[in-house]
Amino acid sequence: MPNAPKPKRRPWLQGSQHNSKERVVRNKFYHSTRWRKLRGMFIKEYPLCVECNGIGKVVDHIKSIKMGGEELDWDNLQTMCHRCHNIKSGKEAHL
Repeated sequence: MPNAPKPKRRPWLQGSQHNSKERVVRNKFYHSTRWRKLRGMFIKEYPLCVECNGIGKVVDHIKSIKMGGEELDWDNLQTMCHRCHNIKSGKEAHL
């Protein structure tokens, strides 16, 4: 009789963190019309990555929303390329 495959362990996800309500709320914000319009305007005005001066594709919150940063504050935004954004996000995850 075949056995069911064992679920993959993901030690970087503690408990049910990956399905938390907080994440659902964040995802809803990032799909909102207000955010998408602001992001589009910001990237048009600041098209280069603040770290490497490459082509920016991500609008990042300087002070994360989780840490009390304002969601739609123009002064709390910066344009980043995917590589630099991933580096910054990885460092923030370990604070």
